[in-house]
Amino acid sequence: MSLDYSHFFRIYKEYFLPAYSDLVAYLADKPQQILIEIENTFSHIAQTYNNDISQAQREDNLKKATAHMQRISLDCYKLLWAKMKGEIDVIFQSKDLRSFGLNMSEAEFIAKKEKFRGKVQEARKLELENVGVDPLKSLDAFGEAVSIGWEILKSIDENKIHKLKKKSAIDKIKHFFIDILMGNIVSNIIWLLLGLFIAKMLQ
Repeated sequence: MSLDYSHFFRIYKEYFLPAYSDLVAYLADKPQQILIEIENTFSHIAQTYNNDISQAQREDNLKKATAHMQRISLDCYKLLWAKMKGEIDVIFQSKDLRSFGLNMSEAEFIAKKEKFRGKVQEARKLELENVGVDPLKSLDAFGEAVSIGWEILKSIDENKIHKLKKKSAIDKIKHFFIDILMGNIVSNIIWLLLGLFIAKMLQ
């Protein structure tokens, strides 16, 4: 009796491929952990074509491969979300970046950041509620969280950030010379007062 691979390939095409492609594009790398999980998944798929084992064993390997594919898709989304969160937090912690480094208003950024955080909380809740029942429900929510993350990160304006960094560097140089100048002025005033004090004492 032939096996039904339709559910496995549905997860592969609709969840794994988008999640894995986004992760690799974002990191410009293929995480070792994910590669190991992919290898394990297709090891189970290979066993479904093994005529030396029973039909029940082939069916069990297909179930395990499907479960692995769901797990990998979740791991890709979680890892991608965590990496995005780190970059979004850097923006949030800088008033200048929030206000002048994005192609969206500061209010819109803060609203999307909260939505980004809230959606992943929803995804984690769904994941816990559907352990062993329907993992795909949390996959959809994790995917939505990542989509919001992309919206935020794509609004980053590198030209604006470059100008901000340039302005910041110029401001630091200005403050440096102002501090030196003020130090010299204060020093001269002190010496002047000290000279007047000594002259008065010698009268």
